[in-house]
Amino acid sequence: HPVHIVQNSGDALMIDSSKNVGIGTTSPSQKLEVSGNLKVTAGLTIIDNDQRIQWGSSNVSFIQGNDDSHIAFGVAAEKMRLTGTGLGIGTTSPGALLTLNQTIPELRIQSSNNNFGMGDELGRISLHTADGSTPGAGEVFRIKTESASSIGADYTTRLRNRNGAGGGGTEISLGNGQGSIYLSTNTTGNATATVKMAVKSSGKVGIGTT
Repeated sequence: HPVHIVQNSGDALMIDSSKNVGIGTTSPSQKLEVSGNLKVTAGLTIIDNDQRIQWGSSNVSFIQGNDDSHIAFGVAAEKMRLTGTGLGIGTTSPGALLTLNQTIPELRIQSSNNNFGMGDELGRISLHTADGSTPGAGEVFRIKTESASSIGADYTTRLRNRNGAGGGGTEISLGNGQGSIYLSTNTTGNATATVKMAVKSSGKVGIGTT
């Protein structure tokens, strides 16, 4: 039989024949169902009518839903919103899968490596295709930065476009430990680009020589 705990002529807590516990409801559908707000004294509050979970007494952090429209995340004020379009940081209406909105927005990629050696990679951004046409699916374009010295004092940033059906691999290389710029190309079918022109920090330009 169901067990009722009654307060002021109303059911305050109920355990039904299926051993489901209801607080503020006489027909719990789960092991624990609470009708109304649930507050944990450690600082966590669930506000049912606002579809909101919040914690903290100052600069309140929160997660708040809005039916099928969005989920908002904030500290003191909303900072991030997930919608059907994408994730917006600093905006409530993202226009792409990821939208950053600020007066001067910055997307920072920071390596935790504090002991770089020659050729160690700092980070990369790459674009990929799922198209299987020759040369096939995979990485098409890459921006990569690596150490150009054995102590991480100089860096090389490479902008590389892979070979395709109409031409070989191409690359622009910046820095190279000398403050230089290299422009590299190759013929059809060759993935590795080779330097065709160099601009040195002195201002000298070499074609066919570095």
